[in-house]
Amino acid sequence: DWSSDVCSSDLRHYLMKIINLTTHTITVWANDQTIAQYKPSGIVARAQEGGFEPCDMGLSLPTSTGSILGIKDLPDPEPGVKYIVARAVAYAALAFGRNDLLVPKGIIRDGVYPEGDIKGCTGFLCLTGVLK
Repeated sequence: DWSSDVCSSDLRHYLMKIINLTTHTITVWANDQTIAQYKPSGIVARAQEGGFEPCDMGLSLPTSTGSILGIKDLPDPEPGVKYIVARAVAYAALAFGRNDLLVPKGIIRDGVYPEGDIKGCTGFLCLTGVLK
């Protein structure tokens, strides 16, 4: 359980390898302090879309249907390894049964939303399914 109430004495994140598959440095904050930071690995996982067909949704804007076809540059699961990915990648990965992906949650900004730049997050979310 990777929650926002992680304290500085919690060593779980040191026992697991966490690889950042985004383009951003991910900084985790607690009590106004940085408790962990993950630099980009140089590999960026992306959801691949395709199968686009025009559709009419009653808008005066072009719209189309599409599907997630797969995920590009997402390494195979490894014991003891978690991957930080974009939310779209994590949702797409649900179709492949992946439970080793982390998404930043509890975004912290250095100013008033929405103007402030993202400073970090309070923890991670591990998606386990989609409610129907």
